Amino acid sequence: MVINKDVNIPKLYEEIVVVYPELEYINRAGNEYTFVGISDESVLTQIVSDHDSVEVYFRLDGTTDDPTEINYDIRGYHKEKIFQYGELREVNYYENFNGGSFSNIVVKEQRSYTRDPIHNLAQYRTATHSWYYNNDEIGAEKVTVKYYDSQSSLEEAYQRRQNVINQTKTYTLGALGRTYSFDFLTSVKDEMDLFKEGYIEPLPIAVQNSTKVYLTQQIKDDIVENLRLS
Repeated sequence: MVINKDVNIPKLYEEIVVVYPELEYINRAGNEYTFVGISDESVLTQIVSDHDSVEVYFRLDGTTDDPTEINYDIRGYHKEKIFQYGELREVNYYENFNGGSFSNIVVKEQRSYTRDPIHNLAQYRTATHSWYYNNDEIGAEKVTVKYYDSQSSLEEAYQRRQNVINQTKTYTLGALGRTYSFDFLTSVKDEMDLFKEGYIEPLPIAVQNSTKVYLTQQIKDDIVENLRLS
């Protein structure tokens, strides 16, 4: 059923279950709603059309209550992760994802990192969490700080370098295609392993010195740009 208005699903459920106690749950994808467990929908259309839209509520739980103590990470939302120089800078949680685009943002996390100026290891990470109303406006915010000890800062540094390698693999697959991408990445496997362990210089040098005929200078430059950590 298509509902051409934004509705509060928990409240709509309460209204429908009075008439249809067999209702199990409501699925939503955009304005497409599926009422699971109902076989005879003869009265359903009228209930939905009479349902009053709620002006503003948090998408997280369908209420106007403070959402900042709810663990949204375990609720199965679609995550959009945004990286820069290997750092996970932003995570957006959405209700819907169709394989190409996201919609109905629920929570946004924006992260910044403070690093040791000598070794560039993470000292702490500041995250701003924003909870969204059903009208796409921010209704609540919370700032958290995560501190790194010696072990966790080394683990973060390794993961950051791994993120850069993953980003580079994604680029080469798009720029070269599967066959050439695999051939090129295999040729610099040793340098990639060194990169992940913290020996940065050999990999960009190997890229620029590669004699693979399918590597244009522009592609080489783009790969090296993807390998940047700052």
